[in-house]
Amino acid sequence: MGVNKQQVTASFNRAAGSYYAAAYLQRAVAKRLMDKLAVIRLAPEVMLDLGAGPQYVAPHLKKRYPDSFYIGLDFSYD
Repeated sequence: MGVNKQQVTASFNRAAGSYYAAAYLQRAVAKRLMDKLAVIRLAPEVMLDLGAGPQYVAPHLKKRYPDSFYIGLDFSYD
């Protein structure tokens, strides 16, 4: 039995409005990952942010890699 993408998307969309306030752990992990990028000297041509959610990481990545093409994907459109 597979995952019903429409049901998953509908669930994500229902939660999208309040997700950012409840995503403390996601923001904490994202901050640690962004801090770790300070030692990496490579600059990607393209960045793919799967599960981008409320775009918390996007401004940080765009600032760090201004010449890279950023793509943020998420099930939720909100």
